[in-house]
Amino acid sequence: MVVALSAATARASPKTCSRISVWQDNRPVVVIATNSDPTETTTVARKGRDGSTSNVVCPQSVYLYNKYMGGVDRSDQLRQYYGIRQKGRKYYRYIWWFLFDVAVTNAYVLCKNHTSLSVPSVKSFRVDLAKALIGDYCSRKRAGRPSVTPSARRFCEDHFPTRGADKPR
Repeated sequence: MVVALSAATARASPKTCSRISVWQDNRPVVVIATNSDPTETTTVARKGRDGSTSNVVCPQSVYLYNKYMGGVDRSDQLRQYYGIRQKGRKYYRYIWWFLFDVAVTNAYVLCKNHTSLSVPSVKSFRVDLAKALIGDYCSRKRAGRPSVTPSARRFCEDHFPTRGADKPR
C-alpha cells in the first residue's frame, strides 16, 4: 500500500491503543506510539543548509521521541561499559542477566541523581553493589558431617584416651 505523504499523516487503530504517525522530514519518519494523539502537532525549529532556521510542523509523538531519546541512548551506553555479557543457548538466562543489568544501571542513575550521595564512576558503583549483595557469604562448604551438638569440646573431653591414675582391675 502506497500512501501519498503530506507534511504529517496520522492514523489511530480502533482495536488497540497504538497510533501511527508518518511525517515527511528529509525522509519519511514512521512512529508507532501509545503516548500521544496522532492528530496533535507542534512546531520545531529546523536549520537549513545555509544556516537559517525555520519552524516546521511535526506530530507530537515525533517531538516527544526526539526530546527523550537521549535517555535511552545514555542508558545503553552505561549498560555497555561494564555489562554482564552472558552467552548461552537458553534464552531465559540471557533475558535474566539483561534485566539484572538494566536494574543495576537504573540504580546507578538514581543514585547519581540523588543529591546527598556521591558516586564517582559506574565501575565503583558496580563493585560497591556487588560487595553489598555478597556480604559475608562464603561458597566453600565445610568438610565432614555437621555436628549434632553445637559444642566442639566433646571431641577434646570424651573422645580421646587420657592417662589416668592406676585403677584397680
